[in-house]
Amino acid sequence: MKLWNYIFILTGLSVLMALAGLDVAGISELLNIIGVTTDSSGISGFTADSTLWNRIFGDSGLLLSVGSASAIALGLFVTTKDKSFLMIPVITGVTFYWGSTLIALVQQKGTYEVFGVIVAIVGIALTIGFIQSCIDYFLGVD
Repeated sequence: MKLWNYIFILTGLSVLMALAGLDVAGISELLNIIGVTTDSSGISGFTADSTLWNRIFGDSGLLLSVGSASAIALGLFVTTKDKSFLMIPVITGVTFYWGSTLIALVQQKGTYEVFGVIVAIVGIALTIGFIQSCIDYFLGVD
């Protein structure tokens, strides 16, 4: 599979586990910032007026200023450098979030023997596929 498929799958599974009530490092905090509150049984509440919404679309216009500055920086970087290195922060972020998801699953649900085996099978297979996909991407095979 291509790299973007693995990024989508790993991020989706991480968000799904956080929405199911597991405390996944990074994802659970992101959901709280967005306005989704979760507990051990799943989603407990949702607020449309959140701090993230106010920071992005508030009176200060942070979204417009950050977007224009990053577009200029990205344009300058892309025209002078290899474009594949723009994926390094994305790959690193997904790797750390996926690792925190696996650690959270093992810590919180590791006492269930069957669950641990299922997580190990799925987690190891997806992790090896993701690593191979990253290698293929940087070798130009993707």
